[in-house]
Amino acid sequence: MKIAICGSTGKMGKAFIAHFSEQHELIKIHAQGQRLADVIEEVDMVVDFTRAKPAFEHAVLALTHQIPIIIGTTGFSDHQKQLLRLISLKMETGCMLASNFSIGMLWIKRNINELSKYFKDIKIIESHHISKVDYPSGTSLSLKRIMKHPKLPIISIRRDNKQVKHRIILDNENEQVIIEHIVKKPSAYMIQLEECIETIPQMHSFIEYE
Repeated sequence: MKIAICGSTGKMGKAFIAHFSEQHELIKIHAQGQRLADVIEEVDMVVDFTRAKPAFEHAVLALTHQIPIIIGTTGFSDHQKQLLRLISLKMETGCMLASNFSIGMLWIKRNINELSKYFKDIKIIESHHISKVDYPSGTSLSLKRIMKHPKLPIISIRRDNKQVKHRIILDNENEQVIIEHIVKKPSAYMIQLEECIETIPQMHSFIEYE
């Protein structure tokens, strides 16, 4: 399969290339000024690890050419998501949006709401490398939405550390639960991405993994 990888020089882009270069033919976008528009008619799929503005533009371009796209960035407005949903349905082309592809975090997101309703005091502490521009992290914001605690505080820490950590502390008068998820290497995101790459060609709509 020929895949255009947008954000090929970033941490996630490099990890994607290292993991998938032997399985697929990868076209690196941002390499030597190449644009997605230059190759969109040649590729079978687009994977995007840029930022919200270019990722949205890439998604519109891919979907209008009926090319499925996987987006691993955050910051989309509800209006942008709705537009992508409408375009995806109209073009019958898959569009997948996720703030975090690690297996551990996906499991936490699927189960945390069931636990959080029993706790009044909840906070999230997230730690990323100092080079990460956005804070709070998209993963923390999605956890906050899932748990439906609008005043839930998020503490963002930026250090010269390669590990990514999300700690959820749930507290009430009777007990405390602490859930910590640590990503030791960017390759942690690749296993779930393998499944996404296999399934998205059969998709005909927009899906967001909170």
